[in-house]
Amino acid sequence: MPAETLDLREMPPPERHPKIHDAFERLDSGETLRIVNDHEPKPLFYEMQAEVDAFDAEVVTAIDSSMATAYAIDNEIERPELAHWMNDLGDGHDIQQITVTAADLVGKTIEEVNEVIPGGCLVAEVGEGSEARVPEPDHRLSDGEVVTFLGDSDAVAKAVQRFHPRE
Repeated sequence: MPAETLDLREMPPPERHPKIHDAFERLDSGETLRIVNDHEPKPLFYEMQAEVDAFDAEVVTAIDSSMATAYAIDNEIERPELAHWMNDLGDGHDIQQITVTAADLVGKTIEEVNEVIPGGCLVAEVGEGSEARVPEPDHRLSDGEVVTFLGDSDAVAKAVQRFHPRE
């Protein structure tokens, strides 16, 4: 599922936030909205966090253009194949991080849940921050645990929906 890109640089400032809110509301679970802007994104981040319920559940980091450039350079040097894979827009791949909320998967091992993960997708990581790690097959999922999926966009979207169903 390709990301929607919203380029706001040529749009008059009073029209930008309503346009972003509309685009965010149209997203389905697992979809991504990329915003291209010419100024600091943190005010928008705080606005979305305060006003949009679904946004609170997402793991979002607001970064400025200099940090985005630094991340891109670091990825290009340290992990070029993954950087190229992720930046080939429209090529049908994705990485998504969710919180496990599917009660029937809590307590199951990674080996057991592999049966419900669509082909073309894998659990790349469990945990977050300094606690993140590649899981062993006998790792048991817990309620609220953060899981990162890697793979084909459609398969990742199905895995996200299966592990973090929306009401």
